[in-house]
Amino acid sequence: MRQGLLAVLLLVAVMSFVGGCGGGAEGAVDPGLVSEVPGDPGADAADVPAADPPGNDVVGGDPSADPVVTDPGPDDPGQPSDPGQPSDLGQPSDPGEPSDPGQPSDLGQPSDPGEPSDPGATDDDASDLAADEEDLVDTGPVVCPSVEWASIPAGTYLMGTTDVMSCSGSNACAVPIHSVTVPAFDMDRTETLACQYALCVAAGSCDAAGQTPAGELGPLVSVSWGQSKAYCAWTGGRLCTEAEWEYAARNGSVGTLYPWGDAAPTCEDAVFLDAACGTPTGPSPACSKPAGNDSWGLCDLAGNVSEWVEDCYQGTYDGAPADGSARESCTTYGGSTRVTRGGAYTYYADSMRASARFDAYPDGGGTLGIRCCRTPPGLPPLRVAPSRMHP
Repeated sequence: MRQGLLAVLLLVAVMSFVGGCGGGAEGAVDPGLVSEVPGDPGADAADVPAADPPGNDVVGGDPSADPVVTDPGPDDPGQPSDPGQPSDLGQPSDPGEPSDPGQPSDLGQPSDPGEPSDPGATDDDASDLAADEEDLVDTGPVVCPSVEWASIPAGTYLMGTTDVMSCSGSNACAVPIHSVTVPAFDMDRTETLACQYALCVAAGSCDAAGQTPAGELGPLVSVSWGQSKAYCAWTGGRLCTEAEWEYAARNGSVGTLYPWGDAAPTCEDAVFLDAACGTPTGPSPACSKPAGNDSWGLCDLAGNVSEWVEDCYQGTYDGAPADGSARESCTTYGGSTRVTRGGAYTYYADSMRASARFDAYPDGGGTLGIRCCRTPPGLPPLRVAPSRMHP
């Protein structure tokens, strides 16, 4: 009995010695064996100091003292950073407090999705928009251009045609072909604009008259022969003679069929009645068909609006002046009508010819407009009919 007890005590002593030297899990004393030591009945497993938990320092060696917990920092997974406080590493903001989508961030966050931006918009687009807005600003009255005179040199040409389609109705009005020598003269580059005539009215030199279907920068229409003469006199000019008008439309001595040449008119040359061009509802602004200009840059000699000339209307050229002056004595219709030239937007292609001539009562109306000529300084004036002959 005594020998068995001694053997047990010896075994305990050896194991205690090994546990004190080995450390680690394998050298730990089995608490079940310690509690059974009869020589120390008060010993308990709680008396064996436990290993310090990681991250805790025991103050003063007192295991009962409150541990001081160090700041684990952002790397400690047990202490997450406040999701409502973004970190320096670009942590998202607090999902419970969404940022205002209408307030773009410094990182180029999109603007309010309720106001989508134009994906094609650029700074240049913004500048163009600003310029467009400036264009819409009311700048006041229309700036009306002054009369622009084209200088037409003197020359001789063959006036008239054998084509009866160049006449009004069935009259052989443009025959016979005859030679005319025209002195140098100036001709208005455009048909008289509505705003130009309005200036004459404002000056007290013209009666209020006409219509402006193409606006202030379009040709005036529905004016009388007498009103046309008064306006041209106010500009320092006069109505063109019939010989001057055709000379300019034929490009002088070159003698073309149309102001632009010999080719038949197209929609690019003149404003006239043609199925391919659509049906004009009125005249176009001045010089809208530059392809139809003559060699001196005169616009709309063919089509757009008809133009009064100085001459009275005679059914043929028999007895017509050969010096470019106006015919003053006529017997056709009792001498009561005046010549008009150029045709209008209501006329067909045949009427666009430079030789085409028409007549109208001097009180005017319809598609009748004005184009002025003048004699250059230093040259004797052409003979013209006095304005008292007709209103």
